[in-house]
Amino acid sequence: MASVKNRNPDAENPDAEKSGHDQSGGKQQSTATKRRRSFFSVPAWIRVPFVFGMRLFALYMPILLLGLIPVNNDFTQSKADDAVEIYLVSNAVHSDILVPVADPTMDWRELFPASDFPGPTGDAPHVAIGWGDKGFYLHTPTWAELKLSTALNALFVPSDCCVHVQFTYASYYPKRKAVKISRDQYRQLVQYILGSLTDRDEPAKIGGYHYGRTDAFYEAKGNYHALNTCNSWVGRGLKQIGVRTPWLAPLPGTPAMYLPGK
Repeated sequence: MASVKNRNPDAENPDAEKSGHDQSGGKQQSTATKRRRSFFSVPAWIRVPFVFGMRLFALYMPILLLGLIPVNNDFTQSKADDAVEIYLVSNAVHSDILVPVADPTMDWRELFPASDFPGPTGDAPHVAIGWGDKGFYLHTPTWAELKLSTALNALFVPSDCCVHVQFTYASYYPKRKAVKISRDQYRQLVQYILGSLTDRDEPAKIGGYHYGRTDAFYEAKGNYHALNTCNSWVGRGLKQIGVRTPWLAPLPGTPAMYLPGK
């Protein structure tokens, strides 16, 4: 009796395997086509900014990474008797420089008189000074009042700036970083700050805007954008006076990332 072998119908039909592959490939192409159609069905006012934002992000990230390369690697904190201690402070988005309210080099009370502030400033030992986007500074006193349009405008549209000045105490900033610099370095830092004001002799106060009773805003030079932020301003000041800091520091916390401390 002749034996009956198992027969593979596909073996007798060489086109079956090809047909299967064609069907699989067709399904994959169909899925990809559906995804493309789905993406292009999104309204242009959403799709175009999304694509533009992703491309900007792809360009921005390599710049940020390269910007973290430190400069002034030979910096050491001053041990001189007349060394000046400054502080670097930062929150989720912003950085400030804290300087002594008055010393032999500079008395900030003369530049920013008490009459510019809603409340008394007499006993504060430090002045917190920051530079940033004017619209963001003036119209976002709290995070609850932050608008997406304000944030996007600050990042992607070069905009006018202002300087924020607050008489304060270093102890209010638990994550502060102290830096001791020489008297000559402090003179350079003072000149850097003064050079950021539109009028270094009589700063132009912006009336009607305060966060509290011991702060004020003044007109400033420069334009704010994604690569020239409030953090960049602090980092640039440190770089100019010889303090170790990243080559480019647009993100919060980066100006002081190479300094010891919390």
